[in-house]
Formats: sequence, C-alpha cells, structure tokens
Amino acid sequence: MQHYNDALYKDVLTNGDLRSNIANILGLAQKIAQVGMSALAFPHATHMLLLGKNGLQDVFFDEHNSLLPVGLNETFLVPDTVSDPLHSNNSLVSDYLNVLSFASVPVISHRSGLIANLCIMSDQAAIDTKVDLSTLALLAAQLTEIWDDKLQVAYVRDRHDENNRLTEAEQTFKQQRTFYENILNNLPIDIAVFDAEHKYQFVNPGAISDKELRDYIVGKDDFDYCRFRNRDVSVAETRRAMFLDIKKTGKTLKWEDTITNPEGEPITHLRRFYPVYDEAQQLTMVIGFGMDITDRKILEQKQTVLLHQLTIKNTQLVDFCNIISHNLRAPLSNIGMLVELITASDDINEQKELLAYIKPSLTNVQGTLDELVESLQVSQNKDIVSDLNNVNNCLQKVLASVQVQLTRSGAVIETDFSEAPEVRFPSRYMDSILLNMVSNAIKYQSPVRPLELKLKTIRDKKDVILSVTDNGQGIDMVKYGDKLFKIGKVFHKHPQAKGFGLFMTKSQVEAMNGEIWAESKPDEGTTFFVRFTDQAD
Repeated sequence: MQHYNDALYKDVLTNGDLRSNIANILGLAQKIAQVGMSALAFPHATHMLLLGKNGLQDVFFDEHNSLLPVGLNETFLVPDTVSDPLHSNNSLVSDYLNVLSFASVPVISHRSGLIANLCIMSDQAAIDTKVDLSTLALLAAQLTEIWDDKLQVAYVRDRHDENNRLTEAEQTFKQQRTFYENILNNLPIDIAVFDAEHKYQFVNPGAISDKELRDYIVGKDDFDYCRFRNRDVSVAETRRAMFLDIKKTGKTLKWEDTITNPEGEPITHLRRFYPVYDEAQQLTMVIGFGMDITDRKILEQKQTVLLHQLTIKNTQLVDFCNIISHNLRAPLSNIGMLVELITASDDINEQKELLAYIKPSLTNVQGTLDELVESLQVSQNKDIVSDLNNVNNCLQKVLASVQVQLTRSGAVIETDFSEAPEVRFPSRYMDSILLNMVSNAIKYQSPVRPLELKLKTIRDKKDVILSVTDNGQGIDMVKYGDKLFKIGKVFHKHPQAKGFGLFMTKSQVEAMNGEIWAESKPDEGTTFFVRFTDQAD
C-alpha cells in the first residue's frame, strides 16, 4: 500500500457511501462493456472490490493478482487468459473468478500515483478486442476525482461538527451529480433516463444536442418530444410500447428504431432499455441507450444486394455452361465429322454435297452464340436509358412483324391500355418483351381452338403492370414453376423452342428493377405479368 494513504484504504473497506459510489461506477462499466463482472483492484494489496452476480463484495487472495501486473500504468486487454501463460495458471483467474477475458485501465491519483485499476471481466469466450477502453478511462478519471478531491477532504474535516458535515454533504452531492453528468454527457452514445411513468429525467447531448430542448424535455414524454420536433406520433407510440413491455416483464429490451432526419434520409439506431429497481424491487427508473447504426445498416443492405447479384451470376454461369455444352456440342461435332468426310473424299460433287450440310449447323451455332451474347449484354448494361413508350404503338409494330403467323393462327387480339397508355422503359427492351410474349402465344397455341390474346395495363401506385393473357396450351406451374424463366428450359415440344425467350425477357425486366411472373394451368392458357417500376406521372 505504498502508493496510497492507509486510512483511505481502510475507508474503502468500511465506508458505506463510498462503496455505494464505487458500485455505481462498476455497474455503469459493466453495462457499457456488456460484461458480467467488474472490479476495482489494488495492485499493491491482495484485495479487490468485485461487482458480480452477488453484488459488491471484497475479494482477498494469497497470491499475486495476475490481472494487474505490478507497475503497469497503461490500459491493457487480454482477450484469452487460457492461452496466455501469465494468467492461465493463476487460481484467481482460472478457478475463483473464471475469467476468460478482461480489460483494465489505471486509476492514477494526482497526488500519490497508481492507486487501483478499473477492470471489466467476462466468463465468455472473449471481450471484443475492439472495445473502446477510452470510455473506461473516463470512469477511471472520475474515480481519481473521488480519491483526490473527496476522500482526502473527508478525512481532514471535523467529523464532530454537524454544520460542517451538512455543508460537505451538500457539496458531495453536488460533486456526485456533476460526476455522473460528466460521464453521461461525454459518452459517445445516446443516453436518456426515464422515471417509472416514462417521463424524461435526464438526456445527454448525444441524444439531444440542443440544450434548450434538453432542458425542455425533462419531466415530459416522447409524445411531447414528437410534437416539439414535428415527428410522426408513431415514433412515440413505439417507444411507449417498449417502455410498457419492460415495465411488465422487467427484462432488458433491445430493438432497432428508424426515423427520417430533416434531410429526408432514414437514420437507424440500435436502442436498449435497462430497468433499475430499488431494494423493495420497485421500478425507479429506466435507462435508455441508443447507438447510430445507419452506416452498418447501409453496408448490410449493400452486402445483401451484392450476395443476391453474385448468386444470380453464379446460376447464370452454370446455365451458360450447360447451354454451351448441350446446344453447341452436337452441331460442332457434326461439323467436325463433315470436315473429316470432305477431307477424305476426292469426289468434288460429294464434297459440295457435304459442304451444304455444314451451313445449317453453323447457323445453329451462330444463333445460339448470338442469344447468349445478348443475354450477357442485358445483364451487364446498367446505363441503358429509358424512353417514354406508347404501349399500343409498340404492340402494333410487333404485330406487324408477325402478321403472317397471326393470320395462320386465326388470332383474336383484345387490348386495354386506358389505365396506363404509356410506360417509361428502354424502347428496344419494350419491343423485345412484347415480341417474346406474342411469339410464345402463337408458338404454343392450343391445337383445338383459335388463339385469343388479351393485353392490358394496370396502374399500381407508382408502378404499371402489363398483363398478357392467352388461351393456349398452358404450363404445369406445380411442376415447372421454378424453372419457367431459367435459361435453356422448354416445356412443350416445338422445333423452334430453345429456352431463351423468357430468360431474355426476365433479364431485360430485372435490369430495369422490374419484376415478371406468370399464372397458368395446363390446356387453359397463361397470363404473364410485367411490373414496370417508377412510373409516377
């Protein structure tokens, strides 16, 4: 005990008010660090004040406390005592306390040097190595103030002078209030303290930076706050519901709270409510903590989108490999065989005849490659510009291009674009989507009835939905629904079916943040729906 006064050390053991103040600081350290144990340990004595599940207690030990190397006046953190040779064999660490990780900051007196260490300890795998020890340092600084400015003054005052005792008690109360407010006001998180009726008792600058509003809000509730700030009352209703829940259950609550800032941007906070009870187990206050996690939420959203994109890319890559393997292997093998036959033949006429067989195979290969390349271009082209398209004009252009097939099929076409006659979308994608829909209806029409085709636009808030309905062969959605828009998938026998059309349409729609889906029954027909987003007038 060479670095501090013996009488003061004795006071640590016997003074109830002082021990209560230390317990409050240790409890605050636990909540900030989210650990189960904290302590004020004296490096030159075999003693520590430990706050754990059994409250504040004195711990005495016969051997050196390896949590506190003698002479260390700096902050330190040990994330794993099991693997650390200095601590793994220390019975205080491994047996009595079961400390698996800990951090410590020194409490240094301006008058007498190192007097103690403020520790946080965990019986879990590890304290986060990124824990902010500067917050613990703030608490250690407050302990220093108590030591230098309060305890030593307390021991030189006249304990028998009642008037002096009252004056110093008032001063101590004021200093303690300043002490706690200094801590709460300088923590890098939002802190609010409520009474048992959900009225504000204290708010730090991290929660409300405007001092006028901080002073105004004391004694009021979140409904008053929302009225003052012109915020949606739903914010107050959510927080009131959380408060009533914690009042009913007595358990700490954790939730995410998203509001819109004055610039119209969403701000997300991770919030916690901690209930505080008196000796009679009556709720006295609720401490609220809030941490801005907007950047983390934005990063999580970006990661989710990126993961989704990577999953789609990986699926498409597998599909492309399968298409190349299946659709190109046969014609390329056929071309190879024809080349060998031409090389082996000396008959010019036979060579010409064999050459004639090569052209269809090359055409097939070229067509497959063109469609694959176009699919890749659609998925990669993120900067394509949207145009304002008259839906009926686009349809008439498409119908003119397949007029012969429509005449042969005896098609009857009905349209209703009155609800949304125009759609903002890339023109060449719009033409391609309509052509694929009409071509599929012709290609897969019922063999027992003339083709009926109905096209309609529907306005849905800021979006427009295009529906294309036919009375053709239909699709078994239970069997094929999850494969409907995949590349190279066909569901009816047809000489021109390659499985590119719907895949291409889906790629074009999703490239512009749209959506496509279908409803169908075998031998009854199919309806395709395309959602065009951001179509507000």
